[in-house]
Amino acid sequence: VLCSIIAGVLHYLYLASFTWMFLEGLHLFLTIRNLKVANYTSAGKFKKKFMYPFGYGIPVLIVAVSAIVGPQNYGSHTHCWLKLDKGFIWSFMGPVAVIILINLVLYFQILWILRSKLSSLNKDVSTIQDTRVMTFKAIVQLFILGCSWGLGLFMIEEVGKVIRSVIAYTFTIINILQGVLLFVVHCLLNRQVRMEYKKWFSGIWKAVKTESIEVTHSTTQTKTVRPTSLQCCVLAEPNILYCQEFPGLLI
Repeated sequence: VLCSIIAGVLHYLYLASFTWMFLEGLHLFLTIRNLKVANYTSAGKFKKKFMYPFGYGIPVLIVAVSAIVGPQNYGSHTHCWLKLDKGFIWSFMGPVAVIILINLVLYFQILWILRSKLSSLNKDVSTIQDTRVMTFKAIVQLFILGCSWGLGLFMIEEVGKVIRSVIAYTFTIINILQGVLLFVVHCLLNRQVRMEYKKWFSGIWKAVKTESIEVTHSTTQTKTVRPTSLQCCVLAEPNILYCQEFPGLLI
């Protein structure tokens, strides 16, 4: 039972990941197209009204239908995943293949729009630099959109052991770097995110510097000690001096 639950959770998580890869490609396509068509869509409204329900709801629907149709196909004696017999694996491979195909189409549409857009820009230094960054982002987007997962469709016995091993190693290496590429594109190469990082580090540096100055000032500051008593002396005889202290008179 536990293995079946784990298989169902993995089924949902993988489908949710690919669904969000599709939404990433769709959002990128609409953003690039918005450069060409004014007032096409609003990113904020698009995300709230469409992306969240679709990104998390569609995988739930697919897993629910799959669990109702074939609950015994979740988990086996060797692994906690979908059983490969009776074609049940296509409840995962089918949506993944469709998403990869759609993302490939969107990717080439994005490249075509960028090509026509960049050809009209002036070839100054800043534009060339921005073009290089956008070109790098465009290449990386091929992996962020999950298109590299299409290599997994070719890891079948008919291709031969050597070719299958090469595809498996390539598939593993590329997809391990998917999270790193997401961080690079959406954080390091994002100007707004870099500004927020700069503000955050500047705030930390100012706080540390202020605390260091206060500690240094407190250790070097000296305090003046005032006398708190008065002492009076009277010469009573030539060789005798009487003195008396009156505490608290100078406070």
